[in-house]
Amino acid sequence: MEKEKENVKKSVETKPAQSVVGEENVDAKKDASAMPNDAPTSLSSVEDKKKAKEESLQKKAEEQERKRALIAETKAKKAEEKAKKQEEKKALKAEKRSQKEEKKYSKMQSKLDTVKEENQEILEAEREKAEHEKLVKEFSSSERSEVYKFTVERAEKTEKKPWWKYMVNVLVILAIVAVLVVGGYVGYLQASYSRIIDNQALEVENNIAKFVETGETYSITTYNIGFGAYSPKYTFFMDEGGYQNGKTTKGENSKAFSKDAVEKNTSGAISVASALDSDFYFFQEVDTDSTRSYGVNQFDMLKDSFDNYGAIFAKNLHTAYLCYPLFNPIGRMNSGIATLTKYYAFYTNRRSLPIEDGFINKFFDLDRCISITKIKLESSASRFLVLINVHLSAYDDGSIRAEQLKLLYDIMDFEYNKNNNYVVVGGDFNHALYGDTGVFANDMVIPGWLKQFPEGYGEEKLESMGYKIALDQSAVLNKVGTCRDSSVAYSKGSTL
Repeated sequence: MEKEKENVKKSVETKPAQSVVGEENVDAKKDASAMPNDAPTSLSSVEDKKKAKEESLQKKAEEQERKRALIAETKAKKAEEKAKKQEEKKALKAEKRSQKEEKKYSKMQSKLDTVKEENQEILEAEREKAEHEKLVKEFSSSERSEVYKFTVERAEKTEKKPWWKYMVNVLVILAIVAVLVVGGYVGYLQASYSRIIDNQALEVENNIAKFVETGETYSITTYNIGFGAYSPKYTFFMDEGGYQNGKTTKGENSKAFSKDAVEKNTSGAISVASALDSDFYFFQEVDTDSTRSYGVNQFDMLKDSFDNYGAIFAKNLHTAYLCYPLFNPIGRMNSGIATLTKYYAFYTNRRSLPIEDGFINKFFDLDRCISITKIKLESSASRFLVLINVHLSAYDDGSIRAEQLKLLYDIMDFEYNKNNNYVVVGGDFNHALYGDTGVFANDMVIPGWLKQFPEGYGEEKLESMGYKIALDQSAVLNKVGTCRDSSVAYSKGSTL
């Protein structure tokens, strides 16, 4: 009881505080009632938050539901694809098994057909044998004799031809083939043949801007480098010679010994020529792309070695592939004459010379020419030093060379006597310039290609035109020739 009284008392004592609080609440309510109607209350804010949370949970639940549906759909598709692949594999296995069985059946069927055919052939053979035996039994002896006679006569008629008839047939066929081959080759030569244009300007490579002067001495060297083939042992198939005792000689080679030999011999010729340090050089038989010199471009070798000279090239040989000699053909040839100069080449010209024009000879003769180069004089605007590089024919009877000399002399006369120029002519004349070849006499005879100047074209004719032959008399006295007989290998003191 006492405790209850104490509790009642305590509650009574606290009531004034509650009334104070209540008054404050009343004032707050009043203040709240005094606020505008559109201000949110704390209660509505809580409800909105609750509602937003419920909506968020609902969205999450829906999203999870969609994901579960998507996963289930994907699993279903995979299961469907897997089942489809398994079905395809089963179908493929079944198809392969079917094909294998078909092949097996086909092989068995083929074997059966083969056996049937063999059995059929055996049956046919036995049937033919039986029929033959039956016929033999039915024939009388006289009938069998007639059959044998007929068989023998037939065999005699079908006997092989004599061997010589077969040989005749073979020879006829070979002759026809030979005619076709030769005819086709001649047609090829004719289609490939052409003469180089006459009166043609020539290109000057590396032309030097330097002029000659009157009153000065200039040197000129001429050298036939023989397409790089002429080492001491080399002989040329077109050259023929002999000895005083009647023994004849003939060259053998149509090509150089090798490409290395061509390069070595050409380098040797260049070395000898360059040591002279001449102002001008005339070179003959300079190959650019020939079978006989294995494609070595000797003009390029000259330009590389004489790189401080102007270089002029005049082509005088261009042929199709020549099958001559038959077992060692000389092949295709492209060659010419080269002029090198330390001074300015003002004018160049290639003049074609007369050559063999017979149907066969024209294919084997060179497209002979002369190369004319006019060097500018320092002291004159109208006069020139005219250099003429020549290579005349060698294997004619002399008549073609006479025609060539006539054209050459006409040009020389025109340049010296009409144009009042200085003129020097050099090269390979294929003539005995000295006139008397006896100075080189030994046990060998003078080769047939080496000719004296034709009548009316010798030293007297040249002097009448104002020219003279320049010879090194010491070389003549010492019997130093400018060429050799290439029908045999060179041997110092015993061969020409």
